[in-house]
Amino acid sequence: MKLIQVRQFLLWVAAMVATVSSTQMDCFKPGSSISRPTAFNKCSIAVEKMAPDMRLARKPIRFSRNHDEGLKVPLDWRHGNCVILLDVLSDTDSDTATLFGLAIQANVLNNLCVIKEPHLGGSIILGKDRLLNLTILGASSARAAIDTS
Repeated sequence: MKLIQVRQFLLWVAAMVATVSSTQMDCFKPGSSISRPTAFNKCSIAVEKMAPDMRLARKPIRFSRNHDEGLKVPLDWRHGNCVILLDVLSDTDSDTATLFGLAIQANVLNNLCVIKEPHLGGSIILGKDRLLNLTILGASSARAAIDTS
């Protein structure tokens, strides 16, 4: 799929699952410990980086902090000052998901928590066993400068 087709597909899927997912996610509110806003368009590009190869993105992956088990977390995807973080809930947890499924949920989070004021982002618990935490938030420009491609 071309990049524009992936973006359109993710927006369509986000619209389809937004109602179901919104009950399982929290948008950050003013006054919380998350206080740096980010931009919807920056986060949309960060979401696209999560699953660059659609063939590989559909394969289940085990996520863990253990080096010997699947893909090591925490992981992050960045664009501009937008950061998408993926981690397990505790040091001993591991869980399974696809990068495509994570990208869809990140897109839903972007559509529900970043697109509207105050643009602070949010988080969602997901994965087969509900042990993965996906968070979108704004970062300081110095930290975000690591990857703005």
